[in-house]
Amino acid sequence: MTNPSNLLSYSEVPEHIIKKSKGEIREDESRKQQSLQQFKEWIAKHPFIKRCTTDDRHLIPFLRTKKYKMDEVFDIFEKALIFIKSHENWYNFSEENLKRNFDLYDAGFIRVTKIFDSNGRKTIFVNHKNLILKNLTIWIFRIHCLVAPILADDEASQICGVNYVLDLSEDFTMKHLTICPLKQLLEFVSSN
Repeated sequence: MTNPSNLLSYSEVPEHIIKKSKGEIREDESRKQQSLQQFKEWIAKHPFIKRCTTDDRHLIPFLRTKKYKMDEVFDIFEKALIFIKSHENWYNFSEENLKRNFDLYDAGFIRVTKIFDSNGRKTIFVNHKNLILKNLTIWIFRIHCLVAPILADDEASQICGVNYVLDLSEDFTMKHLTICPLKQLLEFVSSN
């Protein structure tokens, strides 16, 4: 059983990524610390957020995603919490569920490759070829919900982003299109 998180981390952030963070999102240590403090204060004062992880490692991806524009950071953070709360069953990572997700990963449904584009983005490859469709709706969402936070933990992915490649070239049938209700698929895509 392969653990996808082992394939996603840099041993250290390359210098060109650090330069990119300074140039594109104007990140430096002072700005990062001030923004984290402001973010934590906002969470503490928020009337509806009661239990929430506020460690730096969890909050920094939101800051980087929105290039430290705090109103946008707060907005995406609220949307992420609402999405997770609305779809708690997708985020149930019990030992049994993790095993099924890793089995899907091992079957080649989703792959984090070692391919980087010229901007430093990792390539995530999704292939439906070997997918056995029966009773897999929630598992397809769960594996994406498992890989996304692992990518969010990787500083280079936070700064550069990722390429998501969906291969529909072989054995893609109408059954694949009906694997989950359209409304559920649209919710998933629009919130990620």
